[in-house]
Amino acid sequence: MPQRSANRLYSYTSEKIRAFAAKYHVRLNDRRHERIYGLDANEDTIHGRYGEIVDDPTYGHVLAVKFIAVPRTANMKNRLLRRYRQALADGLSLKKKYGDAESTFHFDPDNDYQSRLAIRLVAARVQRTRILTDEQKKAIADRLLAARRSANGASSQNQNNV
Repeated sequence: MPQRSANRLYSYTSEKIRAFAAKYHVRLNDRRHERIYGLDANEDTIHGRYGEIVDDPTYGHVLAVKFIAVPRTANMKNRLLRRYRQALADGLSLKKKYGDAESTFHFDPDNDYQSRLAIRLVAARVQRTRILTDEQKKAIADRLLAARRSANGASSQNQNNV
């Protein structure tokens, strides 16, 4: 089997988690807690209140749901244990258990039931979608065009004054 470069593997895994996020309308890379706590993150993830959904390339076409306490100082033992038990009961395969409550499960992203269960268990943030009428779209386009014209006009005036 030919060796893959790290960049190719990363782009492959990013595409899988991105397709999953688009299919189930969940937010990808909501990096709020990384910014707050100064963490370094370089992979695409779906964050939730009780953990995250990440790609796990070591086991083929599976995604991993991780139940973790965020922030790390939070006392979420009972909530995480409840989610752990529910994931076991509903057929997600346990990969690793850390301490009392934190754990990692694998699930098949093509299985609709397991995917929706994983999203619900981590309480992932749903991506907001707006349905606009044609009049609303035209009004937005007109406002954008006017803003662009005024920005271009202001920049050209600044160049003339210099």
